[in-house]
Amino acid sequence: LSGVVDVETEGRPARASHRVGVNLVQAGGTVRRALGERTGAWATLSGTDTRLITRMTGESELYARSPQSVQGIGGVSFEPLPGVELRTTALTLGDRYVRSVELNGHAGEFASASTMQHAALSARVLRPDGRRGVSASLSASRRSASMRFGVLDRERVDLALGGRVDGDVVVGVATRVRSGFELLRYDAETTGRVPTTPSLAPGAPTAALPASGESAWHTGGYIEAEHAPLPALAIAAGVRVDALPGDDGVTADPRLAVAYSSGDWTVRAGGGVFHQGSWRPRYRLPDASRPAGTPRRAEHLVAGVERAGTLSLRAEAYVKRYGDYAEDGTGPHTVRGTNTGVDAIARWSPRSGPSGWASWSALRGRAELASGDVVPSTFDVTHSATVVARM
Repeated sequence: LSGVVDVETEGRPARASHRVGVNLVQAGGTVRRALGERTGAWATLSGTDTRLITRMTGESELYARSPQSVQGIGGVSFEPLPGVELRTTALTLGDRYVRSVELNGHAGEFASASTMQHAALSARVLRPDGRRGVSASLSASRRSASMRFGVLDRERVDLALGGRVDGDVVVGVATRVRSGFELLRYDAETTGRVPTTPSLAPGAPTAALPASGESAWHTGGYIEAEHAPLPALAIAAGVRVDALPGDDGVTADPRLAVAYSSGDWTVRAGGGVFHQGSWRPRYRLPDASRPAGTPRRAEHLVAGVERAGTLSLRAEAYVKRYGDYAEDGTGPHTVRGTNTGVDAIARWSPRSGPSGWASWSALRGRAELASGDVVPSTFDVTHSATVVARM
């Protein structure tokens, strides 16, 4: 709901390396190997088991089977020519848990399990001077999710197939133009049995779900230009146009960002409009106590300051407003939402020796219901802090 991702980019493996990591909930490792002068491969395998954490927090009695998962990811990268890269990536994962639940007068075990497989093929061509580049990709994925609780027994299988092309070119001395297009197809099929009355207890009346599926398309494209009228000033403006899955019509989302630098310091501000379709890639258990509805429109405004160097600092404040809610869920319908907050991070990264970072986030999320009531939103997390040290 609120966190920090620490990312280190790595290209084609040029030498052999490996990593092994263990913590209270997860163990895993990564192997990278060079396969000749132009080819490299890597693979990652990890498993998660929360039994130790649930015992430490006194929540082990909540689960007949604590949440567990396993995932594997691998890829091969090939560079036939300088500036040309071909890459294939595959991922598979699965998770499951069984929790003790009491709902609608029935106390029993709620069992959930899901799997996902994903494969992608991509190509990238970049001129040696970096002034022109084109990338393209094809991807396919399959996800299954099942749940059982009393007489409720259902499974949803989602399939997705997509392709996209992106390009960028430098125009003149200080302007870069980017553009892209994507096309995706979604299919979903739900099977099983659902209760026909509020009762979930064994023996309650049920009905088999009809053997039918759903499908949707997503077509979208964008264009943006980044211009530096002064060495210390950068302006980016663009628009994205989409025919979103599950909705009719076309949306157009303008966006604008400005950045000014002075020495190690940079000040940024940005804003824009964002849309998403009403198509949901998974089934969610009905929850009458959770504000319902999926926002299809959002307006974002973000401002921040950043300092580069061995001790880097970054702070951002934001306001995000949500509206045009689609029906989704069984709780009270939401008509408007607002998230306001601040994110701050300090990172210590010397050339050698210990390193690390600390972050703090404050978030206030509110949802306005159709009844006129204003309640905390699903994502309301007042404060969260993270401290990481690395040797």
